[in-house]
Amino acid sequence: MDTKMVWDAEYKGPRWRYGLTYRPAGFAQVPDGRIGGADHPDSRFRHGTIDYPFEVDAKSVYRFELTLVAELPGLTLSLEVSNASSRL
Repeated sequence: MDTKMVWDAEYKGPRWRYGLTYRPAGFAQVPDGRIGGADHPDSRFRHGTIDYPFEVDAKSVYRFELTLVAELPGLTLSLEVSNASSRL
């Protein structure tokens, strides 16, 4: 697993979104390798959600108290789905 940080504006691949169940994102508070700038508010989680370009292993999910919210397709596909639903 590559833990080099990628940036939200540049990354177009699949994402795994995790809820920050008990702590905010920060140094040593979440596993390495998250997508920079991809923090999102979410009313289900006090500290919102963060995205990763890979599925975080179960041990890290447990240790860092994360909750898997969704596996998202690549950006191109999600934009097409979003545009299609807005026409309905």
